[in-house]
Amino acid sequence: MDEKRDTDAGTSSGEEAEIRNPDELNLEELRDYTEQKLTEILSVLSDVALGDLTVEVPISSEDIFGSVAMGVNVMVKGLRELKAQDEEKARLLEKTNQELEDFVYIVSHDLKAPLRAMMGFSRFLKEDYQSKLDDVGQDYLRRIVEGAERMEGLINDLLELSRIGRHRNPFKEIDSSELVKQAIEFVNPDSEVGITIQDELPVIYCDEVRLVQVFSNLISNAIKYNDRTDKTIDIGCVAHPEEGFDEFTVSDNGIGIDEKYLEKIFRIFQRLHGQDEYGGGTGVGLNIVKKIVEQHGGRIWVESTPGKGSTFHFTIRRPIDEDEVSAGVWEA
Repeated sequence: MDEKRDTDAGTSSGEEAEIRNPDELNLEELRDYTEQKLTEILSVLSDVALGDLTVEVPISSEDIFGSVAMGVNVMVKGLRELKAQDEEKARLLEKTNQELEDFVYIVSHDLKAPLRAMMGFSRFLKEDYQSKLDDVGQDYLRRIVEGAERMEGLINDLLELSRIGRHRNPFKEIDSSELVKQAIEFVNPDSEVGITIQDELPVIYCDEVRLVQVFSNLISNAIKYNDRTDKTIDIGCVAHPEEGFDEFTVSDNGIGIDEKYLEKIFRIFQRLHGQDEYGGGTGVGLNIVKKIVEQHGGRIWVESTPGKGSTFHFTIRRPIDEDEVSAGVWEA
């Protein structure tokens, strides 16, 4: 029998949420239920860590997920109240934001152990009992394994997102053409993918590891979201010395992006296609790219024509003076 309740922390006034009992779910339903709840909670935590204090986690259960959701909502409400107060309390807000980033890291990290157990038992079941299952049972088993693998990818991406804010490498001077070469080597595209690199790319100050990650993600997406047999990618740069930055571009002849999604794709968990289309994905990659670019004092945006291709632009700020070069890290 379904129960209902109201809560100030997670629902608007008068709104009722259906309570689900996880003990009554079968294995596949439990996997879907767990993935849904984790996505809801981690999505809100990530938005809050990026400064959006208008979000709340929907509360629809009285289990551990409902308790965590209520705790997150109370914490976000507290952040909103702190933000409305005077500048003297701004340091408390900064401290709380750091605690939220730590919380995202801890939650994601601690979820890896039970997830590994789920994946391990699913694989044992597949190896030892698959032949004893009928077609329906084998289909359920396949979905469980695939779902667990998607959750592992999601948690790994969230851990990577949290590491960007927690750990930084000193900036150093490097030829950006070397960054592009490292990224191409990492992606290891098929031979039929034609990649053109501008003859002279600038020397920049950056976190080498993170900038390779930016180029790798953009190149990988340019290949993934392309139905053509003659895939092409063009990588270039335009210098803006008076404005103090360099503007890199990664262009492709892929499927393109509808205009209404050009800004949304940089938000966390924003996917324009289904899980089984174009190799799937967690919807975290471009958010990671955006955060890295912003740590380099830049911004990222995309221009696209559906059916013809896309061009991703991102800027890397040049150091203002020798003091910034010595410091080795800067933001906009």
